[in-house]
Order: sequence, then structure tokens, then C-alpha cells
Amino acid sequence: MNDPYKILDVSPNASDDDIKQAYRKLIKKYHPDNYMNNPLADLALEKTQELNEAYDTIVKNRKNGASGNSSYSQNSYSQNSSSSNPQFADIRRMIQMGRFLDAEDKLNGISTSMRGAEWHFLIGNIYYQRGWLQESVTHFRTACDLEPNNNEYSYTLNHITNKQNGNYANNPYNTMSAAPGACACGNCCANLMCLNCLSECCCGCN
Repeated sequence: MNDPYKILDVSPNASDDDIKQAYRKLIKKYHPDNYMNNPLADLALEKTQELNEAYDTIVKNRKNGASGNSSYSQNSYSQNSSSSNPQFADIRRMIQMGRFLDAEDKLNGISTSMRGAEWHFLIGNIYYQRGWLQESVTHFRTACDLEPNNNEYSYTLNHITNKQNGNYANNPYNTMSAAPGACACGNCCANLMCLNCLSECCCGCN
């Protein structure tokens, strides 16, 4: 998932009311009911789910005292890139900076007894960035099994498996150059443009 503030098209310094208004406007614009019997219905549903995730993430972070978008990089690969473990927090920064080899070396240096849910989640992200989809899914599933109530892990796993069951179903090892939430092909961008145009016709939103 990309920066939730960017998804809602608001500033990290926006008030809670402004964020709520932006969220409601976009939910109305992309609501699946507006696309019944429309080939873009699935895309509208996916967009609505993304908006819900973004809004929930912002509300949760603000409730917990997080400020701005410090938990997200330009290439955010998950719903909430934060860690209470200083060692893992350092590895997350390496991944966000594209230093995958350094991050993997750090992870491999962690003893087997310490390789819990977050370890599997982070190594899964490195494998995903390399295009090793099947291997990444295996580690994301392990992370979710170890911490089934972790929204960050479950969101990422759902996102990847949706891709695996869709465009990548016939080739699970297909190289993916973008992080979760990013556009992986030109058709995706074209579909989103069509969705925006149709939503303006349906809702009159600008």
C-alpha cells in the first residue's frame, strides 16, 4: 500500500475533519454500486477497499500518536511500515531505500530462534521486490500464521495473492518491478483513467 495520505489526496497535516471529508468524497465517487453491470466494477471495488484501508490506517496511526507520514517511504511496500524492534526497524529502512542485499544480510544474520513473524514478513518483501512471487507468498503466509491479527501482514498477503490469482496466475515467477499497491502494467493505468472518467459521469465529482 502506498502512502495513505496520497491515496486520499490530503496533506499529512490535514485536520481529522478534512481527512474524513476527503475519504467520504472518494468513497462516493468509487462506490461499486455506481458500476453495476460495468466491466470496471471489480476495479471500483478494489479502489474502494484501498480507500478504506488508507482511512483506517490514518485513523489508527493518529489515535496511537503517530504524526504525518513518517512511517511511509515513497515506495511503501506495506500498510504500516513500522517496528518496535530497533533491528527490524533498521532493516525496514534499508528495504525502503532499495538496499535489498544489505537488508537480506541483516536478516540472515538473525538467529533461527529469533525469526518470528516480522522476520518472515521482511524477507518476504525482499523476495517480492526481486520478483520471486511464490517465495514471498510463502513467507507472508508464515508471518500471518504467527501473528494472525496483524493488519500489515494480512493486507500484504491479500494483495499479493490477489495478483497471483489474477494477472500472475499462469506465471507465479513473473518478475514484478513495482511494490504492492503500485501499477504493474500499462493496462492498469488505462483502466484507472477510464474509472476516473466514468466516476465523474456517474457522480459529478471533480
